[in-house]
Amino acid sequence: MKIKNKKDIQVLQDTITRELGVDISKYRDEDVADNLVDLLVFPKYIFKWISRPVLIAFLVYIAGFFLIDLVHVQYLIYGIVGLVLFLLVGFFGGVLNLSRKLNEDLVSISEYSLGVLKNSLLDVNDVGSRINKNNIKDVVAMLFQGVIHIVTLPMLGKAIENKVPVVSGLVKRVVEKSLVGISNRLTFDDEKIDETIINVDGDSVFVTNYLGTIDKAGKGIDGTLGTVTKVIRTPFKLGFYIALFFLVLFIYLIW
Repeated sequence: MKIKNKKDIQVLQDTITRELGVDISKYRDEDVADNLVDLLVFPKYIFKWISRPVLIAFLVYIAGFFLIDLVHVQYLIYGIVGLVLFLLVGFFGGVLNLSRKLNEDLVSISEYSLGVLKNSLLDVNDVGSRINKNNIKDVVAMLFQGVIHIVTLPMLGKAIENKVPVVSGLVKRVVEKSLVGISNRLTFDDEKIDETIINVDGDSVFVTNYLGTIDKAGKGIDGTLGTVTKVIRTPFKLGFYIALFFLVLFIYLIW
């Protein structure tokens, strides 16, 4: 199901509790959330990955005063317009640089979510025969949506607000769009479902292992996240190329 608002999240949680007998909210762990957000280490994180391109752009801007043959009013024009354009190129370049690092950390957060998914799936096994080969894909997909919307995002959102009060809204939006995109795109199949014979009270019984389908899906996180973050990066990439175009044009005209 598509999750659009808090009401949809509540419906999802009620469905999981009613149909699978699992209270998925019990997997929230504030200490884990803090550790996951520490991956991002804001504002040091932002300063490290955005400031470098901005600093390089500023140094090139300063060098322009000595390399470009400026006369009279051109110093003022270059000083104002050039500064704006160089800083814009540096900023957008920094955001693109940051998004590459953020992509790596979101993979770690997604892998944590898959771990929670495994635990919740084992809980379903404990309460009886609610899952089988016919419904395993739907069950796993619904549980994963529950993990993302009911466990991971609320934990991260609270931790981000505590640690990144200034830009928490922007950070939460990027993280939310990325993780929701993964939950909507990540696919699970039943090719990795295994059945093993074990002895229980002297009788041989089959135990079905559904965890292999999660492991297989997890291997596709990099590609799935890459597709999602590519969409998120598009406006920043567009801004970078537009600013770069006008910067090159400006330097060409003033040289």
